[in-house]
Amino acid sequence: MDIELIRNIFISKKEKVGALQIKMIMENDYSSIMNHKKIRRLMAKYNLLAKIRRANRKLKQAVCHEFHPSAILHSDQGFHFTHLLFQRKVKELGITKSMSRKGNLVN
Repeated sequence: MDIELIRNIFISKKEKVGALQIKMIMENDYSSIMNHKKIRRLMAKYNLLAKIRRANRKLKQAVCHEFHPSAILHSDQGFHFTHLLFQRKVKELGITKSMSRKGNLVN
């Protein structure tokens, strides 16, 4: 029963929602309370993968593998830049990373 509701929400949102968004929709629209960790486990078990941008793909698109030896990647503390896969890839490529402090927006 739980997975049916999760699957219905997931499909109705065009497969672009994750566990936390499904949790909020369940609480607000269906008056059903479920732990986000349980939702995440059920989504993984039934192969419901959200179509989100992955940090690794974004880095591949943005980079051409030819860097100045002292290249620095400066970013904010957004999800893509703090994601473990993104940070590993930056380290593999030998790029120095620089990150703004929280609440210190450049733009």
